[in-house]
Amino acid sequence: MKSAIKYYAGYRAINPNASAESVISNRDVLYKQRNQGGVKTYLHLVQLQWLGFDYNNRNNLTAIKEYISYIVPKIDIPILSDQFDASLVILKRRFNWDYTDIFYQSYVVTKSDSQPLSASSIQTILSAEVNLGDHLLYQAVNKTWWSQPEVGRKEFWEEVSYFKELNQRVTDICRTVGTTQRSYTIVHSQYHDNITISLQLCSFLTKSKCNLVQGTIRYALGKQTKLGWQCK
Repeated sequence: MKSAIKYYAGYRAINPNASAESVISNRDVLYKQRNQGGVKTYLHLVQLQWLGFDYNNRNNLTAIKEYISYIVPKIDIPILSDQFDASLVILKRRFNWDYTDIFYQSYVVTKSDSQPLSASSIQTILSAEVNLGDHLLYQAVNKTWWSQPEVGRKEFWEEVSYFKELNQRVTDICRTVGTTQRSYTIVHSQYHDNITISLQLCSFLTKSKCNLVQGTIRYALGKQTKLGWQCK
């Protein structure tokens, strides 16, 4: 429920006065076409839409299942938000990356409503009409993620636990590096050689979410791109 509240509360980016409750209970909002980053989309079945699903087929369960069967096999390495650290360790292993390539600091994407959802709103977001398509998509991606060879190994999860602690430690160290303007060295372990936590690394990790997203998109597209928003 907390994730759902945050998700629908994200509509504030378009309507600052909207609450999650008001979005969920208002079909004119939930099913109304909107413009996000230059792309026309809906709050309903938004994940499937971003993957290219034709929203005109939203009531066609066969079309939804067929599209999921088509699109999910195209995902080479799935990343689950609820297994984010483990997903990063898989990337590190497969591409022979260093830990410095996967360190990150968490961002708060949206603010959740202080008010709990009503029983009717909870029933709405759990209904087949609203949630079935994206739920089936999540199930398919989740199944693909758990079928990866790494996740069945005990030593993999031991490294994931180590990385979680290490990543938090780096976050704490960066506060000191920012104050002293001096690099810090993390002594080698069974998982890595000495790691230098430099001011440059910490500056990258503490970039604003907006600037980081813009930089990533420009890097991925390989060119300067006019984006639909400006960083403040």
